[in-house]
Amino acid sequence: MIKIFIRKINSVFYYFQRDMTLLLKIVIKKINFFKLLVKRKLIYNKLKVGIGTIFYIQGGVANHILSLNKYLKTTNTTIPNLALGHIIDPKTFCDWHDDNSLIDNKILHSHADTWFINYCHKKQKNSNTKWLHTYHLPYFEDCHGPFDNWKIEMNNALFNVAKYADVKISVGKWLKEYLFNEYSIESIYIPNGVDVKKCNKAKSERFITKYNIKDFILFTSKIDYVKNPIEFVQLAELLPNEKFVMIGPGITINVLENQLQNSLPSNLTVIGEYLKHETILDAIAACKVFVMTSRIEGLPTALMEAMALGKPVVASKVHGCEELLDNEKYGYLYDLGDIEMLRNKTIVALTDSEIGIIAKQHVRQNFDWKVIAPQIDAVYQNLIDG
Repeated sequence: MIKIFIRKINSVFYYFQRDMTLLLKIVIKKINFFKLLVKRKLIYNKLKVGIGTIFYIQGGVANHILSLNKYLKTTNTTIPNLALGHIIDPKTFCDWHDDNSLIDNKILHSHADTWFINYCHKKQKNSNTKWLHTYHLPYFEDCHGPFDNWKIEMNNALFNVAKYADVKISVGKWLKEYLFNEYSIESIYIPNGVDVKKCNKAKSERFITKYNIKDFILFTSKIDYVKNPIEFVQLAELLPNEKFVMIGPGITINVLENQLQNSLPSNLTVIGEYLKHETILDAIAACKVFVMTSRIEGLPTALMEAMALGKPVVASKVHGCEELLDNEKYGYLYDLGDIEMLRNKTIVALTDSEIGIIAKQHVRQNFDWKVIAPQIDAVYQNLIDG
């Protein structure tokens, strides 16, 4: 009897010891994992990244930079272009007259500003600052209208200065190939992203209620030669039974009629005021088809937003649009200047109930900033690690 009791006691101790050993191993693993997280967080917190500059408060580059600020894990600062007076967020204010204002930035990340590209190059040479540059879109004489001096200076900064950055990123595969073939600039491909979280908050009803229009075909951009708004107006003329809406600062009836040398069609509504990005997304959510008539694009944010919202899209057959729509798997392409082809593609898009669903899945899986941002975080970390 005593022997049986002793065996039971030993058995209890055995299982207790075994379970405690297993529990201890689990606790140690959790502690080590927690230490790793803390270490990673400390590493990220040590990274002070100057990202800039925003010289225009709307458009793909501005949305790109603001999304970096929103989704990157690294501690970062968007640097406003004070010279042009566009400060997105007063919290990001830096005194550009004092270089010490950027002394904590271990990495500078330039985009599309001549002054800042030159500044990054200077800091790279004179300090331990690492420099990352993202190529969005160079200027092309046949696509960007009159080739002003500032465009020449911008291209010079892109091709002759930014090439010295420690890491170069191209937002499009076509752009990566172009830079290498034309200028022997090696870059890595990390595509432009779309803020899916922000797209999910878009409400078509808000736009319909405010502007009293629905079931329309949409164009949204600024009044610019490269955005080619007149072809959208000509499309409206060819489809008189459809409603058309144009949104963008500077897009006014007078400007369009001067370019068209004619009065605008009655089925076209023009909203030439500055609208918040959230309102533009509401407009995209409310439209039937989204049309982009640009003469050139890097990897267009607005087109990705329309796709992320499940809209059928029609775009000009130019590098960035063509790459994004992948031989018309995710939308329709027309040849620039062929308005009849644009008309026919738009008619097909109006009746296609599936392509918007396919495009939505494609963009959300591959171009969501939650997918893109970690790739850039990894580049930052690799720069620090050497």
